[in-house]
Amino acid sequence: MTKKIITIVFIVVFSMMLWVFVSLSGEYFYSMRLPITFSGIPQDYAVSNYSEKEVLISLKGQGWQLAQITFGSQPEFVVNVRGNPGEHKIAIRNALDQNRWLSASVQINEFSPEEIQYRIEAVDSKKVPIIPDIEFKFRDGFGLVSDVRVEPDSIVVRGPKSVVKEITEIITVKRSYTNLDNTVVENISLATLNNLQVDEELVKINFDVQKIVDKEFQDVLVEVKNIPPSKNLTLFPDRINVILRGGINLLGKLDKDEIRASVTFNQALKDTLGYLIPHVTIPDFTTFIDTKPNRLEYIIHQQ
Repeated sequence: MTKKIITIVFIVVFSMMLWVFVSLSGEYFYSMRLPITFSGIPQDYAVSNYSEKEVLISLKGQGWQLAQITFGSQPEFVVNVRGNPGEHKIAIRNALDQNRWLSASVQINEFSPEEIQYRIEAVDSKKVPIIPDIEFKFRDGFGLVSDVRVEPDSIVVRGPKSVVKEITEIITVKRSYTNLDNTVVENISLATLNNLQVDEELVKINFDVQKIVDKEFQDVLVEVKNIPPSKNLTLFPDRINVILRGGINLLGKLDKDEIRASVTFNQALKDTLGYLIPHVTIPDFTTFIDTKPNRLEYIIHQQ
């Protein structure tokens, strides 16, 4: 019984191999879209403003020959640049011999475009900031309590002088986060920029996410500003409680001296209601909710 099964399996495998061999012995047409790469670039120079990024080539040949070209490889169309700095163009037909992966036994039926225009120019470099491209969605009751920090925060870009001149920043690939409820530390890639090289392809981002709560800070002194030399302004009361909303750990470490409350003498001069509302300055990543009291009585008097 076992020998019979082995015989059947052998026959099936042999039949499949024979079918593949016969099939690939026929002639086929195959079209390839190939990225263009430039070789032979003079030292300290780069290629820019090339008219095409890809070449479309239609091939004709036996299946085996086409399979050797396409299977397990990612061929590129190589263009060997020649000439001095400036504008140039080359016919695709003249660049075919530079691509040795094209077998002589494979027929090239057609290609597009017929020519490529490009510029050779000096290389330049400069340092630019890295900008994270991030979207946030938080779990209910949680929120962002820090800047999005990027390490490194800037990077040196190199490339054709005309291209480098226009670059003001490098952006990361877009990253979306959902249901956030904790600190995030992650490596993300920089967005691809044509004709430019960078020292690093990955950067580290990190930002803090905490549960959002309210906290009351008591006895915050209200400062009176811009008092004339001969005048004085007395507040009742001169201290207030300030209610802030923010991350639970952030508010837990926050000191009341980091909160500023103030009124100006000019407010009192222009007042028609009999009370002043203090202006409150709060730390980053906190939200002002209320003060107790939110109205202050006052007296203006001579010194």
